[in-house]
Amino acid sequence: MPDISHTLIARSDQLNAGDLAAPRVVTVRGVRVTNDEQPVAIDIGPDLQAWKPCKGMRRLLAQTWGTDTDAWPGHRVELYRDASVTWAGAAVGGIRVSAISGIERATAYTMRTSKKGTTVYDVRPLERGKSLEEVRAGLLDYASGRGVTREQIDAFLSDHGTSLEDLDASSLRALGKDLDKVREHAASAS
Repeated sequence: MPDISHTLIARSDQLNAGDLAAPRVVTVRGVRVTNDEQPVAIDIGPDLQAWKPCKGMRRLLAQTWGTDTDAWPGHRVELYRDASVTWAGAAVGGIRVSAISGIERATAYTMRTSKKGTTVYDVRPLERGKSLEEVRAGLLDYASGRGVTREQIDAFLSDHGTSLEDLDASSLRALGKDLDKVREHAASAS
């Protein structure tokens, strides 16, 4: 059965609550901090716009992972649409975290939702995903054990207009499954 999730995404520079048809676990790939109204933009993958968490969710992330955003890549969160989020008095929905890497056990997180009110969110633990560097190193170890060198991989990727450093984690894993193509390429080049 075809999945229509990609047709539901709004045209925007950020992930919107309406883009989440169901809860989704994402891995932080990078963080950009600016002086804009929404000062934190979190890169969560090539198929999703940047997530720009609200102040309460930024506080949860900082409380869990620290305030140095260079330490955030590789961590994971489960995002969901919370229909009860209001803006200017109207229920518009917002993005919340239901699970996060970096905690040992489920915890109740209290978030200020207005000048007078707070809401308690239950947050579950998630395992931290491997960093891109760890996935890349794992691929090279795996390839070496199968007689494929870094040089052969570099030549194969160069002929395809990319490099090892340009590949995301899922592309690195796919390359690991296609080492025969790298071997064939190396054999045809010699």
